[in-house]
Amino acid sequence: MLADVADEHELETGIRREGVLYAVRAFSNKATAAFGTLFGGILLSAIDFPENATRGSVPAETVWNLGLIAGPATSVFSLLALLFYLRYRINRQRHRAIVEQLLKRRAAS
Repeated sequence: MLADVADEHELETGIRREGVLYAVRAFSNKATAAFGTLFGGILLSAIDFPENATRGSVPAETVWNLGLIAGPATSVFSLLALLFYLRYRINRQRHRAIVEQLLKRRAAS
């Protein structure tokens, strides 16, 4: 998908920027991991999950809250990602048209 976006960006601006797109993706992955770790720690504190807990020593209510956080609550982030993917408009026909226009432009240069 990023290569297709790079093609579309080149068509619109005349500048090829794969490096920038891949750097943004790498940064986003790292920022998401860091945010997830921070947010996870905050949520564990919010449900009073005990440190160094042994199996069977965690209260049932805390286990239920942990299940809620790990299951349905995290699905919200998946749904948000889905909304972003639904905005992706490059299909096979659009990509073919982009590549053809880029080839014509390059041949003319």
